[in-house]
Amino acid sequence: MNIQYFKQNASKLCRSELSEQLGYHSHRKFTKTFHQFIQSASIHAWLEQGHYDFVSNAKGFFIAVARFAGFSDSEIKEQLNDFDRLQREKAKFKDAFIFVNTHFKRRNEPLFALGHYETTRRIKLHDNQRLLFKNRVELLAELAGIIVKHYKENQGILPVWGKIHDYRIHLNNEVMIFDPEARACPQSKHVHC
Repeated sequence: MNIQYFKQNASKLCRSELSEQLGYHSHRKFTKTFHQFIQSASIHAWLEQGHYDFVSNAKGFFIAVARFAGFSDSEIKEQLNDFDRLQREKAKFKDAFIFVNTHFKRRNEPLFALGHYETTRRIKLHDNQRLLFKNRVELLAELAGIIVKHYKENQGILPVWGKIHDYRIHLNNEVMIFDPEARACPQSKHVHC
């Protein structure tokens, strides 16, 4: 099931009947919600945004519109299961990041400057779609690519922090240390947090 179907067939759906069926007393409110629904990039994007307009939430609205459009309960359930599976996979990376270690020793740098640049030492992984649904080997290959690219883009030096020494991947309560060429450091093995 694809949001494109709803975009292409929006004119065929009897919106006043659907509006009534969903319990909307305001046709304007329904039209606004329906427009937001068909403008979503995907069904997953619609469900993820968590829409609520005091009549229906994103999930309820999707189910009602899909049923009204003639989709079977099994097709709708499959779409919702896919979304749940994606959310569980994304949750694995919620707190994951790569720490860029420079062996920084503070001298006389102002704390506000260090605070401002702190984000340059962390590469967040939670929004990286390329990491989803990978086995361990594929995941480490993707992470290696991120490390090599980061090192190259920064020419081995982070402003304020200095020369990049290694990268520490924090993932699933595990810390893995890699050199700038994305080779696992033998002394690190896998350090558990």
